[in-house]
Amino acid sequence: RSTASRTILVQSDLHVGDINAIRSDDTEIGELGMYLPLDKFGRDMFDYWCEAPDYFQKRKSDIFLLDGEPIQGQNIRQYGTACWSTDLNDQKRDAKKLLSVYKGKFSVALHTKGTGYHAKRNNTSDEEEIAEWLNCIPYSAYHPDLIDRRNMIKRDDYYEDEDGKTIGQKRTDYFIFFKVHNTLINACHGIGYNRNYLYRTTAIGKEMALMTGFARNKFYDPIYEYYLYVRAHVHYYADSGFIHSKGYTNLCWQFPGDYALKYGMGGADPAIGMTEIIIEQNNKVEIVTHVLTGDKYPKPKVLDMNEILAKVDGKKRRSVRK
Repeated sequence: RSTASRTILVQSDLHVGDINAIRSDDTEIGELGMYLPLDKFGRDMFDYWCEAPDYFQKRKSDIFLLDGEPIQGQNIRQYGTACWSTDLNDQKRDAKKLLSVYKGKFSVALHTKGTGYHAKRNNTSDEEEIAEWLNCIPYSAYHPDLIDRRNMIKRDDYYEDEDGKTIGQKRTDYFIFFKVHNTLINACHGIGYNRNYLYRTTAIGKEMALMTGFARNKFYDPIYEYYLYVRAHVHYYADSGFIHSKGYTNLCWQFPGDYALKYGMGGADPAIGMTEIIIEQNNKVEIVTHVLTGDKYPKPKVLDMNEILAKVDGKKRRSVRK
């Protein structure tokens, strides 16, 4: 890779707290004062989480982008079912343990908000806390003057801790724009969902057509050589591209549960993993998927009814002889 190339590591949809999602090998449930060990499913997921960096194009990414929903939240519509803990402190603590695996593998971090259902209580954002822990670059799409205190107050009044970490600044918004070389990247968690595989490029294609065509003068000045749109939320990978733009939906770390299965199993299989974006100085963009392949997929248990019925029949025969 050219030294002029820049890399962006994109993670999203961890949903830590859900029993079918990624969690660390040191999960704690604080209220009970207990440690929750990993079963085979959890171990398979955690092992891939830890080994994926071995396949990165660069040992250290320039930018780490967390595109929403690091935790599951309290799942209030299902009364907290399928959560190993509905205490958001437990979920955030475990999410931080997972992200610690990557924390030394990037130069700067960015964070967008996911749905309020998963990471917001009343008007309190749990994603904002995680963004502060990651020391994400402060960002507000429409109110940057309130964020960039350097331009508003004297330098000696600009609040930083002893490590140069900004204090008390808003770090997350529902979308973010940033440029690398002369490529404009727009990340937003939300995107339309398509269960049918044949139409999974439809939502991201529509988003790109709107952003690069009808809405581009409204959201940004069209002065860039290339445009990249990053989306998450849908738990599958799909990409679409035009001559000067490309868009895709990121991978996830959660297997389906109640909500995802309500329309059946077909189309509810997730793409587990993350993406790495490489942007060359000439604005050539490459998206590399680091995905848990089918041969390593945690498989659902298959009941061997032949074996079970043979045992039942054996017990009946023994009972008759008695």
